[in-house]
Amino acid sequence: ISYYNQATPGVLPYISTDIAGLSSSFYCTFASCSAFLEEKKDSLASLPNCSL
Repeated sequence: ISYYNQATPGVLPYISTDIAGLSSSFYCTFASCSAFLEEKKDSLASLPNCSL
């Protein structure tokens, strides 16, 4: 789970449903978030890094 940000978009649906066994409602939410981030990835890349 800590490597979600390093996975490719094509792999994420398999991780979230097959391996993790997550519910379809969570998958729909995750897919929506993933699509949003993919659309905005260029603008998000220009933001400063956050050290948590």
